[in-house]
Amino acid sequence: MTRLALIPFALGFVACTEATSTEIADPLAGGGKADGAKAAAAFRWEGPTNVFPAELGSVDANYNANHCELWLNGLGSGTFSNGGHTTSWLEAYISVPPQAGDEVLAVGMFARTAEDEEFHLAMLGQEIEPDYWRTGVTLSRTTPAETHDVIDAAFFVDVERDGEVLRFWQSRRGENFSISETFALPPSDVVSNGGGAVRYANSGAGVFDQKRACD
Repeated sequence: MTRLALIPFALGFVACTEATSTEIADPLAGGGKADGAKAAAAFRWEGPTNVFPAELGSVDANYNANHCELWLNGLGSGTFSNGGHTTSWLEAYISVPPQAGDEVLAVGMFARTAEDEEFHLAMLGQEIEPDYWRTGVTLSRTTPAETHDVIDAAFFVDVERDGEVLRFWQSRRGENFSISETFALPPSDVVSNGGGAVRYANSGAGVFDQKRACD
């Protein structure tokens, strides 16, 4: 996938258990992370082989998603092989319930990559049903050659509210959700795709804490 823009990235955000919305420092700007605030490249993810350069819009403020502005409904780890070509990916399904006065502008996933990679990934999604979005990240494919080692992830929604653009985060209090820990539990479902399968994360995984609190 062709890179578009690199965005300085640092993280610090969370779930919907606090009583009030908490404004936080912009996770997409400035330092403060052990990884040195490595830049993030923005893409639109429409499927494992349909990934396009994108622009992540600027926002007026960032907040923890304390009022169930979004929650992760499902997270899958997929593989597919055909004629010597292989692809692997993560796919995320995110609920964004209507909030009075809000206009949803974008929904996405931040993927923190391994230290030896040049940039992190900010992956914008598509609305596939009303108030229901899909995004993801392609981990590897043979044509064109591409590999990403994603360590952990967080999820966000951009909304316009009272003339301002706000970004709300679900991120395990800024620590993000470990991909290896999430898929260490037995899958909740395995769906064949003809050349591989998608393993869906166990519904008891910590990444679904916000879903359990909000749904």
